[in-house]
Amino acid sequence: MRFLFILFLEMFFVTLLAKNSCTADTDCSSFEVCENLSCEHKKLFPNLLLMEIGGFIVFFIFSIVTTIAGNGGGTVFLPILMLMYNFST
Repeated sequence: MRFLFILFLEMFFVTLLAKNSCTADTDCSSFEVCENLSCEHKKLFPNLLLMEIGGFIVFFIFSIVTTIAGNGGGTVFLPILMLMYNFST
Protein backbone atom coordinates (compact mmCIF):
# COMPACT_ATOMS: atom_id res chain seq x y z
CA MET A 1 0.00 0.00 0.00
CA ARG A 2 2.83 2.37 0.84
CA PHE A 3 4.43 1.61 -2.53
CA LEU A 4 1.24 2.62 -4.37
CA PHE A 5 1.03 5.86 -2.42
CA ILE A 6 4.63 6.76 -3.25
CA LEU A 7 4.05 5.83 -6.89
CA PHE A 8 0.95 8.05 -6.99
CA LEU A 9 2.84 10.99 -5.48
CA GLU A 10 5.66 10.53 -7.95
CA MET A 11 3.27 10.47 -10.91
CA PHE A 12 1.47 13.54 -9.58
CA PHE A 13 4.65 15.60 -9.24
CA VAL A 14 6.01 14.45 -12.61
CA THR A 15 2.84 15.59 -14.38
CA LEU A 16 2.82 18.80 -12.37
CA LEU A 17 6.39 19.64 -13.32
CA ALA A 18 6.11 18.43 -16.93
CA LYS A 19 4.44 21.60 -18.22
CA ASN A 20 6.08 22.91 -21.34
CA SER A 21 7.95 26.11 -20.64
CA CYS A 22 8.24 28.69 -23.40
CA THR A 23 9.26 32.23 -24.16
CA ALA A 24 7.44 32.68 -27.51
CA ASP A 25 4.63 31.04 -29.48
CA THR A 26 7.18 29.35 -31.73
CA ASP A 27 8.32 27.19 -28.79
CA CYS A 28 4.87 25.56 -28.64
CA SER A 29 3.02 23.29 -31.07
CA SER A 30 0.58 24.63 -33.66
CA PHE A 31 -2.42 24.23 -31.34
CA GLU A 32 -0.75 25.98 -28.39
CA VAL A 33 0.23 29.53 -27.50
CA CYS A 34 2.73 30.79 -24.95
CA GLU A 35 0.93 32.29 -21.95
CA ASN A 36 2.58 32.96 -18.59
CA LEU A 37 5.76 31.16 -19.72
CA SER A 38 3.95 27.87 -20.39
CA CYS A 39 2.32 26.37 -23.47
CA GLU A 40 -1.46 26.50 -23.18
CA HIS A 41 -4.05 25.19 -25.63
CA LYS A 42 -5.07 28.02 -27.96
CA LYS A 43 -8.54 29.50 -28.10
CA LEU A 44 -10.72 28.35 -30.97
CA PHE A 45 -11.71 31.74 -32.35
CA PRO A 46 -10.57 33.97 -34.12
CA ASN A 47 -7.55 31.85 -35.22
CA LEU A 48 -9.37 28.91 -36.79
CA LEU A 49 -7.00 26.46 -38.50
CA LEU A 50 -7.86 24.28 -41.51
CA MET A 51 -7.23 21.17 -39.39
CA GLU A 52 -9.90 22.35 -36.93
CA ILE A 53 -12.47 22.85 -39.68
CA GLY A 54 -11.75 19.31 -40.90
CA GLY A 55 -12.13 18.10 -37.33
CA PHE A 56 -15.56 19.73 -37.08
CA ILE A 57 -16.69 17.90 -40.21
CA VAL A 58 -15.29 14.53 -39.05
CA PHE A 59 -16.74 15.05 -35.57
CA PHE A 60 -20.18 15.84 -37.02
CA ILE A 61 -20.18 12.80 -39.33
CA PHE A 62 -19.07 10.43 -36.57
CA SER A 63 -21.67 11.83 -34.18
CA ILE A 64 -24.36 10.98 -36.75
CA VAL A 65 -22.95 7.47 -37.23
CA THR A 66 -22.70 6.74 -33.49
CA THR A 67 -26.22 8.07 -32.93
CA ILE A 68 -27.61 5.83 -35.66
CA ALA A 69 -25.65 2.86 -34.29
CA GLY A 70 -27.15 3.46 -30.85
CA ASN A 71 -23.97 3.54 -28.81
CA GLY A 72 -22.22 6.36 -27.04
CA GLY A 73 -19.62 8.18 -29.05
CA GLY A 74 -16.98 8.44 -26.34
CA THR A 75 -14.83 5.69 -27.80
CA VAL A 76 -14.89 7.49 -31.15
CA PHE A 77 -14.77 11.13 -30.03
CA LEU A 78 -11.78 10.82 -27.73
CA PRO A 79 -9.37 9.62 -30.47
CA ILE A 80 -10.69 12.34 -32.80
CA LEU A 81 -9.98 15.00 -30.17
CA MET A 82 -6.54 13.56 -29.51
CA LEU A 83 -5.52 13.20 -33.16
CA MET A 84 -7.10 16.22 -34.81
CA TYR A 85 -7.01 18.77 -31.98
CA ASN A 86 -3.86 17.63 -30.18
CA PHE A 87 -5.61 17.13 -26.82
CA SER A 88 -3.74 15.06 -24.25
CA THR A 89 -5.15 12.40 -21.95
